[in-house]
Amino acid sequence: MNKAKELLDELQNLDEEIQSRIDELANLEASLLSSPKMRMDKVQGGQKVRLDERYIDIFSMQDPLKEYIKQATAEAIQRRIELSKL
Repeated sequence: MNKAKELLDELQNLDEEIQSRIDELANLEASLLSSPKMRMDKVQGGQKVRLDERYIDIFSMQDPLKEYIKQATAEAIQRRIELSKL
């Protein structure tokens, strides 16, 4: 009986994790589309970075992060399917 409860708890947690990752991906895409224009604050010294380089950094991080979220979601869904078959 205890093992069954553990499996049911894991199923419930997986459902929440899957939904959380889907929401996280949607929020990431929405924030990139609606983010305000970046501005550079004036500071003394330090290395100057062009604004377009900052945008390139942000967009280059987007793809690996989206892939990680999609992979984690796929793994959670696969585990959910495995548990459903028990």
